Amino acid sequence: MRNDRAEGCVNGMRWRLLRRRCGRAAAVMMLSASVVGNANAADVRLVELSLPPGAIGSGASAVNDEGTIIGTVGFADRTWRAVKWDRRGAVTVLPSLPGAIETLVWKIFDDGVVIGTARDENYTAHAVRWDRAGRITEFPSLGNGSTEVVGRNATGTYIGTSVAADGRTHAVRWDSRGRITDLGIPTGATGSAPADINDAGVIVGVADLAPGNTQPIMWSRQGVSAELPRLHGWSTFPESITNDGHIAGTATGPTPQDRLAVRWSRHGWISALDLPPNATASALEAANARGDLAGTAFFGPDPVWHGTRWDDRGRAVDLGVLPGGTSSFVRGMNDNGLIIGDAEAPGASTRAVYWDRNNRIHDLGALPGSTWSSATGVNNHGVIVGFSSIPETGYGRAVMWRIR
Repeated sequence: MRNDRAEGCVNGMRWRLLRRRCGRAAAVMMLSASVVGNANAADVRLVELSLPPGAIGSGASAVNDEGTIIGTVGFADRTWRAVKWDRRGAVTVLPSLPGAIETLVWKIFDDGVVIGTARDENYTAHAVRWDRAGRITEFPSLGNGSTEVVGRNATGTYIGTSVAADGRTHAVRWDSRGRITDLGIPTGATGSAPADINDAGVIVGVADLAPGNTQPIMWSRQGVSAELPRLHGWSTFPESITNDGHIAGTATGPTPQDRLAVRWSRHGWISALDLPPNATASALEAANARGDLAGTAFFGPDPVWHGTRWDDRGRAVDLGVLPGGTSSFVRGMNDNGLIIGDAEAPGASTRAVYWDRNNRIHDLGALPGSTWSSATGVNNHGVIVGFSSIPETGYGRAVMWRIR
């Protein structure tokens, strides 16, 4: 189950996953009616995470319930290395594969296992995992092309993609012993990719029919695929599935304004989630194990976005913006319903924020002198991670916020 997303930052059927991954990595090195709560020194503790020797920038991407943080550090030669920080803040560079020029991390689970990607000199992606002790293992592939791992369930089944001998990207899964199964590509499609898996082994994802034409797919525990209905015939991307079978995602139409957060019932019926008053579009950004949903709603004609929460009946709550700001964006949510994201703030480009269960927005602040911060991950104890710019260098630094 997703608790919240590259291959060159393209490939339409994986646009949401890649958007998050590419945006976070680039930010580390390329920085050159709501209710408002007060997040001050008494409420939030901001900690700058340490850099390993030789690194000039860093970003934290996720934190598990044990408090272990993962992220990426950048070096002057524009290469990236996966790292993790323990609860005391000590940083460890995770080992790489022989011949790899960079490593990136995507998720960390509560047993300490980390999944990510190692890239070789040809920029071919190799799906990898690190165990609790930091030992790296490469997942088997279908051929010699790029392979990515994107998720795992409680039974140790992993999901991802692999380029097969036919040159196409196939959805795949690996069992707890690392054995790979090709989930195949539906007839008429050019590729497939998974997005999430529940503890029963049911997988949701997509098949790419043509550029801009994507079909949602569900694979049973036995690996049998079935089409899910689309909204209005639009390309529709399932992003999460709960253990009781509820699926949620986003549908995109022919224009950039045609975008709606959607959900499927356990019986397979699809419906659009409600829009906040005066909103014209929406996108799902986060879903937790309880099936809570959060995302972002668009208000036109000016490009204004507001964080949004949906209740179990699909009704929208506008989470609003910071005082004097115009937009806010959801980035993740924990299983207790605490939502994290970013918001525009007067005198600052972007500030990391969180919304509590009462939908109050709180400014998490930034490093001293910085005008920019972003929240990217949160655990169930309210520990939030992300990054903030360093004014003297313009590089990002990984940070952690502890809510008191």
